[in-house]
Amino acid sequence: MRKQQNNNLKAKLNYVVIYFLTLFSSEAQVLQNSYETIRFSELNTFSPVIVVVKRHPQPIVNKLIEVIDNGKSYSPLNINVNKFIVDEVLRGDYIAKQDEIEVYPADFDNMLDIHKRYVIDGMSTSPLYDQYEPQAYNEKDDKFILFMTVTAENQFAYYCINSVEGLVFKDKVSDSMGGVFEIKSE
Repeated sequence: MRKQQNNNLKAKLNYVVIYFLTLFSSEAQVLQNSYETIRFSELNTFSPVIVVVKRHPQPIVNKLIEVIDNGKSYSPLNINVNKFIVDEVLRGDYIAKQDEIEVYPADFDNMLDIHKRYVIDGMSTSPLYDQYEPQAYNEKDDKFILFMTVTAENQFAYYCINSVEGLVFKDKVSDSMGGVFEIKSE
């Protein structure tokens, strides 16, 4: 009986600790994000880079993005970057078949800006992220369609959260983009 009471007390204490850690930690930012679902037509129209990809043997690379302001170093942004091998280019003339690419998270530039404001100024924001709900994508597929954009640093990034689709959608991908897009040259 006493052992069960101790276990109940420990469980309640763990819950309280987790609750307060969530309230006051940087991880609490994740809980404040909002998401808006976009349609395939928007994904297809506004993605400047659309490719069919194969999975890379080393599919995930962890990267620490340094944050330095006025010579002072702050906590880095820790992200996972996905690696793929391009099998076919459906849109985007600055990428070729067999290229190995690294794809940063959706809305990476905004994510980095939010992180900088948080670690430098202590300002927390609640961003709105676009997401797509794939209709024919299966995580076990060897090849699939990947919809991307290019970051301010000329890195590939997912157009939005879950911006992938199964190959049955390949015929629905238009070869011209509906919006305006420009790659920075170095």
